[in-house]
Amino acid sequence: MVFFKAIRLLNYPLQGLVCDDNRNIKEVCLKVYPRAIVQICTNHYKENIRRSLQVRTNFTYQPFMKNIEMLFKKKRSKEDIQKRANKIINQYGDDLICQQVLADIYKRRKELFTHLLIQGIPNTTNLIECFNSHLQSRLKTIKGFQSFKHTNLWLNGYFLKRRFKPFTDCRGKFKHLNRKMSLERSKNSELDIPSFFLINLSRLRYILEN
Repeated sequence: MVFFKAIRLLNYPLQGLVCDDNRNIKEVCLKVYPRAIVQICTNHYKENIRRSLQVRTNFTYQPFMKNIEMLFKKKRSKEDIQKRANKIINQYGDDLICQQVLADIYKRRKELFTHLLIQGIPNTTNLIECFNSHLQSRLKTIKGFQSFKHTNLWLNGYFLKRRFKPFTDCRGKFKHLNRKMSLERSKNSELDIPSFFLINLSRLRYILEN
């Protein structure tokens, strides 16, 4: 709740939330941003199905899982998704376990295919996980911090640097982000970066200290 209230205080124009399949995160977000739409990370959703079907140790449902993966492989039109889903139903509709998986996809279709409603919204959390991996690799080289205050100072400096440093080696579908800052892509479009930073720095400091 604190996180969403903080970005709301900074007038962040949140339109959509891409997250793991965590009900608490979704509910808290919608309390602060009731008009936001939620997209469940399809990578995490597929991994949950793999685990439930035990496809890595049991070959029984591997063909079925491949069909499910194709359903989420890329952004498709609603018509294409429905067409592919119907083929899967016709092929595996007699299997009770497959029926349960397909029924859950249909029940949660709005959160699984939200990315079709807003241009530019991703269907996975891959991008933010890249940031997490980078931070983890940096922390491995640090033996420790002198105090909690020192830790906060280092982390604040790290995130400020990441927010203001232009991307340089994005590839594939993220290639268009090169030479752009993450802040530039997420800030209020009506504010320029210097004024945005100066106006909200005091607010951000207050949030971090309280």
